[in-house]
Amino acid sequence: MEWEDLADKVLRGSVPEWDEALAILQAPGDQLLPLLYAAFRVRSAHWDRGVNIHVLCNAKSGLCRENCAFCSQATGAYSGVDRYQMQSVDQLVAGAFAAHEKKAVKYCMVTATRGPSEEELEKICEATRRIKQAVDIEICTSLGLLTRSQARQLREAGVDRFNHNLET
Repeated sequence: MEWEDLADKVLRGSVPEWDEALAILQAPGDQLLPLLYAAFRVRSAHWDRGVNIHVLCNAKSGLCRENCAFCSQATGAYSGVDRYQMQSVDQLVAGAFAAHEKKAVKYCMVTATRGPSEEELEKICEATRRIKQAVDIEICTSLGLLTRSQARQLREAGVDRFNHNLET
């Protein structure tokens, strides 16, 4: 694959074909630098060299009951990751304020869990409402599996984006 040609095609407004997208994912290691340069050309044409800061808040750490072998926060993992229960609403809000002071555009609250308990979900929702009233920052969450009702609660509280880390 000629990465420069693909970058030119995309810069002219075309979308990569299926086989071209697969070629990117399957590129051999010795093609990494040319591939990165072609991707940089596309990125810089659309977004220049600017970056957006996103701050991740580990709202609940190391206490997941799942046993995903790859995860440092899983049951039985001995990785040195701090273990603590869900942060308070005040702690979550303070984290968002600190992120906003650092010029972050997004604050993401993440929990190590299969899915949130009702109490955890309410803390996230209350923190989101308070954050949205006070500062201009996008809120995202990654809380594991959700029901439709839980997703609706997050949206109604003001969560802008939900990141579902489906790794298994």
